[in-house]
Amino acid sequence: MKMFKKIMAVALAAVMMLAMVGCSESSPAAKLTKQDIVRFLNDAMISQGRDLTCNETGKMDKKAEALLATAQKNYEKEKSASVMELLTSEEAATAAQINTKTDSYMLNFSENPDYRSAVPADKRGDYIIDSMARNQKFIGVNRINTSSTIDIGLAFGKIGDTEYIILLQGNRNK
Repeated sequence: MKMFKKIMAVALAAVMMLAMVGCSESSPAAKLTKQDIVRFLNDAMISQGRDLTCNETGKMDKKAEALLATAQKNYEKEKSASVMELLTSEEAATAAQINTKTDSYMLNFSENPDYRSAVPADKRGDYIIDSMARNQKFIGVNRINTSSTIDIGLAFGKIGDTEYIILLQGNRNK
């Protein structure tokens, strides 16, 4: 009988330990990838009834990365400038090889939250798309041809202490 009580005590302790692990803070959500963002954007187009496909290209990624790198570089000396001002400055456009007199690009950005809980991907996507819709500006000529496919570039990185997702949209012929 004493042995049975000892075994039951150990079993009860193991169950309690597992219960405590189950009640602890959820594991954080995985970082978003470029593929996640492209999927969120294409889903948003479908939900809006738009026959438009976003196509990520290496050339556009390089332009988005150049905008971000210039904003990162200039952040320390221009702390009073907004993130939008840093990303769309003439210096940033030049670094991204964007001719602001003839080219047409749309810049969107969103903070990339570091979720501490396992937030479902669709909720993260909703946040990112809503944030990007609020944070947009043309670089160059104010027109994007949105026939059926639009080329996009994505960059992830920090400006100051905040992580951002940068989206650059451009016409197919650029």
